[in-house]
Amino acid sequence: DFSSTKIVEQTEIPPSDLNTVLTRGKPQWASVRWIEICGLDQDTMQVLGFHFKLDEMAIEDALHVPQRSKFDDYAEHLYIVAAMPFQTPHNSYEFQQVSIFVTSDTVISVRDMAPSWRGGPKKAPDDSWEQVRESIQEADSRTRSQGADFLAYRLLDVMVDRFYVCLGKYQEQVELLDNEVMKKPSSELILRIHAIDRELLMLRRSVVPIQDLVEQMRASFCSLISDYTKKYLRDTLDHTSQIIDVVENYREFAKSMQEVCSNILSQRLNEIMKILTMISTVFIPGTFYAGVYGMNLEHIPEIHWEYMYPTFWLVVLFATASLFWLFKRNNMI
Repeated sequence: DFSSTKIVEQTEIPPSDLNTVLTRGKPQWASVRWIEICGLDQDTMQVLGFHFKLDEMAIEDALHVPQRSKFDDYAEHLYIVAAMPFQTPHNSYEFQQVSIFVTSDTVISVRDMAPSWRGGPKKAPDDSWEQVRESIQEADSRTRSQGADFLAYRLLDVMVDRFYVCLGKYQEQVELLDNEVMKKPSSELILRIHAIDRELLMLRRSVVPIQDLVEQMRASFCSLISDYTKKYLRDTLDHTSQIIDVVENYREFAKSMQEVCSNILSQRLNEIMKILTMISTVFIPGTFYAGVYGMNLEHIPEIHWEYMYPTFWLVVLFATASLFWLFKRNNMI
């Protein structure tokens, strides 16, 4: 609970005590109440739905993962659902679903446990809302002086900013792969580049729906979203557009690296085939002469000549040297 002059925070409320806390209601001095739920629990969502008159369809969407990022305007509240990336202990990225319910004076954020965290302790993988908490702690911050809709905007803005962290990771990987393509191209490297391209595609598919829902919020005539908040939503919309552009640039760069790597490997294969072809061509005269005089025919006049053996090698060497000189003259070797 907070207002422009006061803030009171209550953490780690047991699910059994949630109904009691909500029954007491929001203090009269508080202008906004923020309820954060970590992990999906049907009983908890039913309690919240009863106290804040949340639509059953919105509650069902919050409980079923994954959902496509979207914005719904109900009679008593707004419902926002979006995917937020976070870094796992294995230094990879996963997405967790975040649902946000917005009433006239209350914001309820529900974070799903990402796949690698399910089955473990019910706690969020990291404090994703640290920036928002710090903003609320500042007495003169915009978050403290505005309503619930602005708090929802701040949460959504933090979710969008998390994609910049992912882009930083992919920028490093793309640069490393670019150096490897020039130094040591391989089939394995092509597979790694393809994996990066696939991850970037998944990232884009997560950002585009968020861009759509932000645009819907800006265009909404709902009284729960003020014109002041819509002005800041335009900045979030710009961020989503910038992220999509950067992702597309990385994907194009990844595809160009795949083409360069494939071309280098094809060129090396062509060089190998060229060398093998020239070796085979150089030995054709010797193979031909050996085949002719190796047939053991009785009526070959020169086969019984005493200088036939050295003459044979002289002819073979001369023919081989002539072919080698011909290749050299035509810059084929």
